[in-house]
Amino acid sequence: MNRFVLVLAVVAVALLASCKPKPVTGQIFIVDQSGAGTPLGGIQILLVDGKGADDFIKRREVEAPKQLAKTKSDVESLKSQLSSAQSECLRIMATNKAFITSRSYTNDPRYVALVNEGENGIKTVETLSKAVDYLNTKYGQPPFGVFNGVYKGATQEQRDAWEAERQDMQRIQSLRQRAGQIDSELNNLTDKILNENLRETTDAQWKVGRIEEDLKAKVVSMNWLQTADFYLADFSPTPLEKCLADLNGNFTIQNPRPHTKIFAKLKPEDSTNGYFWLVDLPPKGKKLILSNDNQFTAPTNFP
Repeated sequence: MNRFVLVLAVVAVALLASCKPKPVTGQIFIVDQSGAGTPLGGIQILLVDGKGADDFIKRREVEAPKQLAKTKSDVESLKSQLSSAQSECLRIMATNKAFITSRSYTNDPRYVALVNEGENGIKTVETLSKAVDYLNTKYGQPPFGVFNGVYKGATQEQRDAWEAERQDMQRIQSLRQRAGQIDSELNNLTDKILNENLRETTDAQWKVGRIEEDLKAKVVSMNWLQTADFYLADFSPTPLEKCLADLNGNFTIQNPRPHTKIFAKLKPEDSTNGYFWLVDLPPKGKKLILSNDNQFTAPTNFP
């Protein structure tokens, strides 16, 4: 009886051993443009639930066309905005160039006001100078010894004339000082007006540049939605088993299971797109090769 039980136990162990799945061995590498294969050592190889992986891809297949349609609409809108902004920028640049060439800034109300003030000041100085000459001719030069505005040894008429002359000379001096200020203000105002026009041109150019950058980013996004990166860059399943490929890219999955897939990825920091693999287990006894030939590729049936 004991011998019979022992035989059954041996048979059971043999059956279990024969049912246990054999390890899956494989290698991961990529082939460059020269045709040379480069092993991807240190890459993590994951055994993942097949249904969960398929469901994740299906959700991406639903999201991608919607996001792509929205992004394409944004691209067309930005192209229209860019065309308008470029036309407006060219118009502003041409207008401002003509403005500078024709010295149209001299028509600016601020410029005109300063010029008129200066010209009126010149006329006033001429009038006052004639008045001073007349008083000097009629009453002579005012004597020294002025104290509190009283001229000693002079008649009231002389004192009034010399006081008027003194006031005229002060006003002449003030107007001449103001004339120097006006020249400086005109130069500063000219620069200010030209800078205002330059700022208008700069703002228009900046707007064109900003729209160009936005458009470029949208085009990049539109292209990215059609890559494997969009589908699998953030795919982070809970692995049923994992291992690391050795320096030659070789790896072994010890306990492959039904309805599972092999997932691996390489996302270089200096690249916008990475390498992704999401493949079924190979037939029993076959080596699993992860290479350029079976990388995950995004669907192409986009609108």
